Amino acid sequence: MDKFEDIKVGDVVIVEEAIIPGMWEKKIYFFVAKKVEKVTPKQFRAGESRYRKSDGAMINSGNCGLRHRAYKKGEQLNRNGLVIDQTKERNECVRNANTANRCKPKLTNIKDNLKYNTPNLKDIATKIDEIELLMKT
Repeated sequence: MDKFEDIKVGDVVIVEEAIIPGMWEKKIYFFVAKKVEKVTPKQFRAGESRYRKSDGAMINSGNCGLRHRAYKKGEQLNRNGLVIDQTKERNECVRNANTANRCKPKLTNIKDNLKYNTPNLKDIATKIDEIELLMKT
């Protein structure tokens, strides 16, 4: 019996999606819900990708690892716990990354102006460095 044998258009599957918060930063992975848009006898489409009904593996992913599969909500993963919908957390992370990426150039500009044009205000440049570190966490 196929894992997704009974799947139909409109059903929701959970897929793992990565975001990169900023340049040179590691990917952060989230399980997000995607609606099934099309179903054929051997596969289904959810979001931008196609998956096999037999095991949920992404078609043409170039990788058969766990990160390229569709899951049912609440499904047990190998050693990693249950699959849960993290769409809200993903969206919040994207929002925070966008905010940080918009602020970084402005803070860098202010810091450079203070550091190189006003020697007695280097403490403020240090404080801005601390703010940048906080934004990374």
